[in-house]
Amino acid sequence: MMNWLDTQAVRLWRFGQDTVRPAVPRAAWLLAGIAVFCVLNLLFEQEIWPHHPQTGVWFGVTFIGCVMSLPWLAAYAAARVAWEITGWWKVVWQLATWGLYAAATVSALLFLILCTVALL
Repeated sequence: MMNWLDTQAVRLWRFGQDTVRPAVPRAAWLLAGIAVFCVLNLLFEQEIWPHHPQTGVWFGVTFIGCVMSLPWLAAYAAARVAWEITGWWKVVWQLATWGLYAAATVSALLFLILCTVALL
């Protein structure tokens, strides 16, 4: 017989498998994988790329591009989840969607401001 905690864990696992995982776009998984690849290459730059001094710049730029795209894809995934569920959870996911879009907008504006300052 399953206790209360086990049933909640099973319900959470089913929610993740049935709702959240299909809602996350494949582009988000791809960008997350590329970001991890870039971080690993930046960590081991001297061991892997000792004769190529520009690889740090290239992997850094690619990593920043991936990180800047992920909040937009997370907001899109939250919107897809909000579209599929009902009840008060729908309101929670809609609030998460609005918050993620706001965070993505603020981070993009901050990135543009910092890039402009860096170029001056």
